[in-house]
Amino acid sequence: MGRRWLGGVLVACALWVTGCADGATPGAGAGPSTAGPPESGAAVPTPRLLPPTTEASPSGRTTAPGKGRPVRACLGGDLAFEETNWRATERAPDNTPVTVAVDYVVTNRGHDSCAVRGWVSFTLFDACDATCATAAPVDSRTDHLPGPETSVTLQVGATAVFSAIFRHCLLRADHAELRLEGDPTPVQIPAGNLPVCPGAAIGVTPFGTTA
Repeated sequence: MGRRWLGGVLVACALWVTGCADGATPGAGAGPSTAGPPESGAAVPTPRLLPPTTEASPSGRTTAPGKGRPVRACLGGDLAFEETNWRATERAPDNTPVTVAVDYVVTNRGHDSCAVRGWVSFTLFDACDATCATAAPVDSRTDHLPGPETSVTLQVGATAVFSAIFRHCLLRADHAELRLEGDPTPVQIPAGNLPVCPGAAIGVTPFGTTA
């Protein structure tokens, strides 16, 4: 399979895995802003619980925990995923990233309210060039980072968040597939800036928390 190698200065990427080499970051123009490493230098930050009551829907209603009659579980096809807030979570002595994180904003684009709960699973696909017909999945796994497994009810247009942490390396993904617990159908998202380190783990916080 073909692989795409990028160099340059990290503007934004996110990575939590083991056994990968340090390397360059995506080039300028990736979009999201980059923040410095936390003072603790910890590779696995403590998840921060965000109240699911701050995002307004187009009708003026807000996201709220499920109360009263139960709502159905969201399916992948109900949701849109947006990457934001790329930052380093650990740096080497030369200030190059070792681990990087990205937040995902999840929006209910369905026709009715639904609920998200727990952790998504990531599958990253290697970049494919003219030497291969399709991008191939990379050997990696998703690790559940600690956090409350709380059901978050999303009205139409409302949002929830979670974070993914990756280890930094030179290889870049072609795209990613996300799966929600209980829904075997994957959601494909662009992932051209995400590092893909074969054999590594991706740390994910539960819905409603960020790292």
